[in-house]
Amino acid sequence: MTAAAEAPGILLRHHLKKLKLPTVLREYEKLARQCAAENVDHVRYLMRLIEPELPGGQRPPDVACARGRATARRAPSSGASATPASQRSRAWRASTSTPSPA
Repeated sequence: MTAAAEAPGILLRHHLKKLKLPTVLREYEKLARQCAAENVDHVRYLMRLIEPELPGGQRPPDVACARGRATARRAPSSGASATPASQRSRAWRASTSTPSPA
């Protein structure tokens, strides 16, 4: 392979290191070959490549979001988020307001 043909791969590896995407760096070539063999489109290739970088691993984002919303509706957590929105906004305004001169 010529230097000109290798340049995009070298640059991509450099960018992935700078972006701190070790899984993508390690897997992108192997996964590209696998997806090409399976006739997977580029969007699904990117999804397969990026999902392991997400916190929690390869969980599909729509399932994670739906699960989080359902949990939040069923059992509100303790603390500020269990406080009604109007009370939270009043508390926030009070904490950020400047005291009036005496």
